[in-house]
Amino acid sequence: MANQPAGLLDHQTLAKPVLDLVCGSQIDNDVLSSLLALFGHTLEQALNLVDRRAVCKYTTASGRTVCEINSTSGQSYIVLLDARFCSCHAYEYTVLKHSALLCKHLLAAEIATRLDNAITTEALSEQAMALTLLTHLCTATTPVS
Repeated sequence: MANQPAGLLDHQTLAKPVLDLVCGSQIDNDVLSSLLALFGHTLEQALNLVDRRAVCKYTTASGRTVCEINSTSGQSYIVLLDARFCSCHAYEYTVLKHSALLCKHLLAAEIATRLDNAITTEALSEQAMALTLLTHLCTATTPVS
């Protein structure tokens, strides 16, 4: 674990144990308080996305999983939960620079995938998954410097 980037270590040591307590049909008040302490205003924004059912989870027969978040701005973002990646600007400018643990889209996907009935799941072929990823990631803006 010593060779991992600081941001990944922070997520594993701080956020993951609390996020792992999210399950069932609603979030327990103690868990919600812990999430609020970790994520602040980002939690409120993420819960808004979850409440709006803005998270769609795509899976393939081979087990690949991608989440698409339909933001309030009308833009959609790709989240790769296993890689802790989001295609949004906030991820690029805050998460990668270690000033935030997660962006609101990544946090919404983390929460929605743990709650019963909070996410739409759709099966895709490998080709459709590749096209979805290419469409979103090729339209993503500038690379991180």
